[in-house]
Amino acid sequence: MLRTLAPLSLALALPLAAAQAQSSGDDSSETLHFTTGVTAGALRFPDGRTQQGASAVVRWHPATGVSLAVSPSYTRIVESASAANAPRSGLSDLPVELALDHTIHVPMSPTVGASLVATLPVGDTASGLGSGSVGSSASLGIGLSPTDKWSVHVGAGRPLSDFAIDGALGANHSTWGDAEASYQLTDRLEGSFGVDADFTADSGATPARTFVGGLAFAVHGPLTLTLNAGHGAGGDAARWSLSLGLGTDFASIEALGSSSRVRRAVAALGGHSQKHSGRPITAGNGHGA
Repeated sequence: MLRTLAPLSLALALPLAAAQAQSSGDDSSETLHFTTGVTAGALRFPDGRTQQGASAVVRWHPATGVSLAVSPSYTRIVESASAANAPRSGLSDLPVELALDHTIHVPMSPTVGASLVATLPVGDTASGLGSGSVGSSASLGIGLSPTDKWSVHVGAGRPLSDFAIDGALGANHSTWGDAEASYQLTDRLEGSFGVDADFTADSGATPARTFVGGLAFAVHGPLTLTLNAGHGAGGDAARWSLSLGLGTDFASIEALGSSSRVRRAVAALGGHSQKHSGRPITAGNGHGA
């Protein structure tokens, strides 16, 4: 799988990310007005459905602690291995995210953050890749740095619309939470492990949860290469997920309250969306967007 994902991710990300890294030198992502990234990967769900895709992110930083991002994605879904189920592919609905973060200058440097996401219905509803309506979600979180090498993040959120667009957790419309710890292994390599889980589930179902481990390598300045693998349990969570990312938008995520590596890994590739009645309608990105 990596032999397929790596060339795709690199081909999509290198031209823009390399140019941005050259122009920014060794500055951190906090000093850049725009950060970008590309993620490619695959998911397999318990019903036999598989999904492959690639997503890009362009994030504008108009002021310290404020960012606005758009994340277009291309998705390919195969419902099962049966020849009768033709693959579906195309653009998914478009998430637009407003993120706010504020660092408190006390021991452990806590950073509190909030995120609002609106999903614009640009995907094809006929093929099941678009919802046909605007979705939304909100989340809160806090990041801490107990030591120079360790950082932790906890967060929670919920959808605000009548349908939910999922990532590795599968379609859901419940409140969710995530927790993550990361450790600076070397000057350029960081390891992380976390869990993203629903607090509730539909009647008779088990709340979904996904465990994600990953590595982030600083290629040059803020240009970062990421590799994440996940295993899901319960509900509609993807039984496995694998993603590879490259870009300047992935630097110093552990310092944010509004996001974390595990949240981005779960949401990056999209999944399946459902109305509250449970009828699947689309594919897209993120929890309850």
